[in-house]
Amino acid sequence: MDIDPVQVVRGDPEFEESLGLLDVVAELVLDHEDRHAGEGAILSGALEPTVEDGHTTRNVLGQVPVHREDGRSGGHEADPSAVRRTGGCRRTAALRSGLSWCFTSDSFDTSFGKGKEQSMSVLDEVLAANESYAADFSKSELPMPPGRRFAVLTCMDARIDPARALGLEEGDAHVIRNAGGIASDDALRSLVISHHLLGTEEAFVIGHTDCGMLTFSNDELRESLRERQGVDSTHIDFQPFPDCGERVRASARRIRESGLLPDSFAVHAFVYDVSTGQIEAA
Repeated sequence: MDIDPVQVVRGDPEFEESLGLLDVVAELVLDHEDRHAGEGAILSGALEPTVEDGHTTRNVLGQVPVHREDGRSGGHEADPSAVRRTGGCRRTAALRSGLSWCFTSDSFDTSFGKGKEQSMSVLDEVLAANESYAADFSKSELPMPPGRRFAVLTCMDARIDPARALGLEEGDAHVIRNAGGIASDDALRSLVISHHLLGTEEAFVIGHTDCGMLTFSNDELRESLRERQGVDSTHIDFQPFPDCGERVRASARRIRESGLLPDSFAVHAFVYDVSTGQIEAA
């Protein structure tokens, strides 16, 4: 369902004043698009920053190349069918449908309602994606135990897609994720259930390069939480580490030595390279 951000903050004086400015700029952009459609300089293909002689041309609808007094343009080539998404808004679609403004998280930065439009937009996108997935869903007969009888313990990093990187389909394997891909107590709990109740026979522990867990210490994060949230988190070990390979090997050792899994349960340690997509033995 489409959410009308106007209704979210309508009535706020600051918003009303800004909305008037957005109307004016939107009309200028649409006029520019119409006049230069043949040159490929339409909004849908010109949302990336335009830099000319070290100067970025920007307005409240985002980084839109406009013709200046010297007659020059940003020179972007556009795909007329494209609908670019920036800050959670369908800019071209909004303008084409007659809506003369849109919110952007990167350029229309005001305090009122901040985050609400973005979170609603993300929610709408996720629900739409799931609706599309469910419409053609044909795997309702998959059994509960993983068909390939192995588990993966890896990091929650958004750059890692275990299914694609390891050739997995639904029903193939258990995938356990946490910050750092660490064999924590909870990860061990999952592996015990995975093996003893659901029949997995081996596990792949996969860390990765450029891990966020390399970038902070317990003290730094605890101090940040104290300042931001006003809470004492000294009782929590966030388990940062200085070396990815060693952390993976330590997790593999903990699984093997836990006593909760039989000697026949194989544990493999790897590091995924986020720059190449390859895994190498740790």
